[in-house]
Amino acid sequence: MAPATTTSAAIAAALLCLCASAFPAAHPTDGRPVAGGHHHQGTKVETDIVAEACANATRLSYVPQLTMEYCVSTLRADRRSAAATQARDLALVAMDLLQLSAADADAWLATVPEGDRKGDTALTVHFCRLDYGAVARTVPECRPMVQGYKPGEDGNLGFYNYMEYGTWLSEAALDCWENIFFDEKLKEKALNQVQEAANRANLVGAMIEQMVGILDGHSRD
Repeated sequence: MAPATTTSAAIAAALLCLCASAFPAAHPTDGRPVAGGHHHQGTKVETDIVAEACANATRLSYVPQLTMEYCVSTLRADRRSAAATQARDLALVAMDLLQLSAADADAWLATVPEGDRKGDTALTVHFCRLDYGAVARTVPECRPMVQGYKPGEDGNLGFYNYMEYGTWLSEAALDCWENIFFDEKLKEKALNQVQEAANRANLVGAMIEQMVGILDGHSRD
C-alpha cells in the first residue's frame, strides 16, 4: 500500500501547484504602486517623482522659462526632493525655494544707493520690495494648507483654492520682474535675482497644478 499512498500524495501536490499558478499573487505582481516605485509583471520599477512631475508640468506650461532642465535641476538642488513621494512634497520644496529667492532679490534691491533711487527707479525699488514682502508673508500662510493636502481623500479644499496660492505668489514675483526689466540701472544690478524669483514662482504654480492632478487640463479632485 505504500507505493499507492506515495503516488496519491504526488498527484495531490501537482494539482495544488496547478491551482496556485492559476491565480496570480495579489502582491507584488498585480501592478499596484508600492513604496519606492511600481511593480510591473513582478519586476519593481522605480518611479522618479521629480522627473515625472516636471515632464507633466513642462508639457502643459506656456511659460518658456519653465523648461524640463530648469524644473528638475532646481528641485533636485534641494535634497528634500529626493525623499518626495508625491507632487505635494515637491510643491512644498518649490515654495521654500521661492521664499529664499525672493529674500535674496529683496536683499539686492535694498543695496541700491539712495542716490540712484530717483523717479521711476525709486518707485520700482519701493514696489518690488513690497512685492517680496508679500511673498514672505504669503508662503507661511499657504504652506500649511498645501502640506495638509491628501490626494484622493475627503477634507481637501477645492482645487481652485490651491491654485490661488500659486497665483498669489506668482503675481507678486512677476510684477517686480516686469518693472525691473524696463529699468536699465536696476536690471544691471539685480535682474538675475529678480528673474530667479519669478522662475521659482512659476515652478510653485506648476507643482501645485501637479499636486491637484491637472495633467490634462482637469483636476482629479
